[in-house]
Amino acid sequence: MNIGLGIMLLPIGIILIILGVLSRKKNGKITGNGLLFVGSIMLALSTLLITGIYDPYAKHIR
Repeated sequence: MNIGLGIMLLPIGIILIILGVLSRKKNGKITGNGLLFVGSIMLALSTLLITGIYDPYAKHIR
């Protein structure tokens, strides 16, 4: 389930980063920076989920 969520977040994060770069060039820095920030957070979370470093469902294993 974690790998599936990571794979789903990966393209969304990439799209948000691309939109942030394009928005930063055209309109302003506030919207572009916000999209870049959210996209990079999504990519980092996606990487943690895909590699298995972060496992939110493993609380029963102690």
